[in-house]
Amino acid sequence: KNLGIDYATLGNTHSMDYGKQGYLDTCKTLSENNIGYFGWGDNSKSVKSYVEIDDGGRKIILYNVTEQFENAPREDFPGVNLYDEYRVCRELKELKEQSDFLIVFYHGGIEGTHYNSEKMRTRFHRMADNGADVVISQHTHAIGEEERYKNSYFLYGQGNFCFHFRDDVTPLLAEGLVLELDI
Repeated sequence: KNLGIDYATLGNTHSMDYGKQGYLDTCKTLSENNIGYFGWGDNSKSVKSYVEIDDGGRKIILYNVTEQFENAPREDFPGVNLYDEYRVCRELKELKEQSDFLIVFYHGGIEGTHYNSEKMRTRFHRMADNGADVVISQHTHAIGEEERYKNSYFLYGQGNFCFHFRDDVTPLLAEGLVLELDI
C-alpha cells in the first residue's frame, strides 16, 4: 500500500503457490489495505475478470486473464480467469463499449524468452480487434518486445520484479521494468 498500489492482478501461475490458505490470506491482506484485485474467484462461478476505475469522468477497465490451466477454478475451489478466445474477445468487446480505455493483463507466453510467439501475437491482435487498447503480458520472466497494432499497444513481457534472488536466474532474467501509461 505504501507503494501506491491500488489494484492487483491475481490471475497468474503463482496465485496458488501457498495453497488455498495462501490465496485466502492474500485476498484478506489486499482487502484490509483497500487494494482491489481481479482475475480470480473463490470458485468457477465467482471469477472476477476486471475492475472499473473512474478517472475524472473517464471509465478505465483493467482486465486480467491467464492461459495456464494449473489454477483453473472449480465449483468448490478458487482459480483464475482462464483464456478462452471466444469468451474473452466477447467480454472485451462488451467492456470496450462501456469504457473509454481498456487494459488487458495477460498471463502467458514462453518462460525465459524475450520474443513472443506467433500464437501470442495472434491472440493480442484479436484482443485489440475486440477493444483492448493495451495488452501487457506477464509470465515470461523476461523483458519482451513491444508492438503497436492499429491503435493498440502491446508489451510482451515485463521481466522480473522479485525473482532475482533465485540461483537459476540468469542476469538477463534478473531485470524488470515498470510500464508507465499516459491515458
